[in-house]
Amino acid sequence: MNGPVIEHGIDHFPGKLVNADDMAAALTISVDSLLEYVESGHAPHYRVDNGPPMFIKQETYDWAAKNLLARFHPRNLPDKIVTLRLAGYEQHINRLPIELAQIGNLVEAPFLSCPITGVYFLCGDGKTQYVGQAKNVVARVGQHIGDKVFDSVYVLPCPRSALNRLEAAFIRTLKPSQNMSMGTAISERERQRIVAECGLDERMAS
Repeated sequence: MNGPVIEHGIDHFPGKLVNADDMAAALTISVDSLLEYVESGHAPHYRVDNGPPMFIKQETYDWAAKNLLARFHPRNLPDKIVTLRLAGYEQHINRLPIELAQIGNLVEAPFLSCPITGVYFLCGDGKTQYVGQAKNVVARVGQHIGDKVFDSVYVLPCPRSALNRLEAAFIRTLKPSQNMSMGTAISERERQRIVAECGLDERMAS
């Protein structure tokens, strides 16, 4: 195996050099990975008086683009996933289950056209049939078409950090017929606090 080509007696100092920590951060790789490429003779670098490896950013960017970078071309989502236009949905626009009616910030999924993080409610016959969570509700609900029975969808947007607790609280309170799991374990006190903060009237869910 051929070793790295080492060039001595460079005509001019190559401008500003950065250390391995800064170069690795700029490339969004670990310092250990960058140093492995250095030690194997694959990454361009410089040493001043046999010191630690130093780098020219643009030169290293060019090397990384040729050797480390890959672009993944996305596939287009089917229209039904992008917009969630459910067949026959217009017949059920006013069929929001009564137990969900007081929840603030609830969004009707057919009016979503971009990714959104939150807890979603699959509804049918005026009742909540399934509660789930997703970092991309639009795509996730699209996957349910065909394996869950529902005629309308509602979403409660929330931070990712709250997904597990919110989902579990709603499942335990609403007891949807198509949920096979209770989700993350939470205390009864926390469940009551969450549903109260969201505005859900437990009397309507019984």
